[in-house]
Amino acid sequence: MKLSKVLPAMAALVVLSACASDAPKMENKAEQMATPTVTDKTVVYTCNKKTVTAVYQFENQEPTAAMVMVGNKVIAKDFARDAAQKDFTSFTSGKYVWNVDSGLTLDKFDSV
Repeated sequence: MKLSKVLPAMAALVVLSACASDAPKMENKAEQMATPTVTDKTVVYTCNKKTVTAVYQFENQEPTAAMVMVGNKVIAKDFARDAAQKDFTSFTSGKYVWNVDSGLTLDKFDSV
């Protein structure tokens, strides 16, 4: 008789401990899904026989930043996306502006 009273209590403890250990895992998955994936992609252009290199940073599919070099000289490392510009993709850094055709995404970075 004592055995039958102890087993249900032990079973309840096992179920509760299993539920408690699953809760943090679910939170971690939700945090991982909420964290954007950051990817850098490089595009090399030619302008007036000079090499222009742009390194774009994407969060998921959206461009968020850029770094631009002419030859080996870095023009600006901290171009930030100007989200107010709707006609094309624009990045600004101090007195510099870097514009790219609309539709720049991670999937299409090498064709825009």
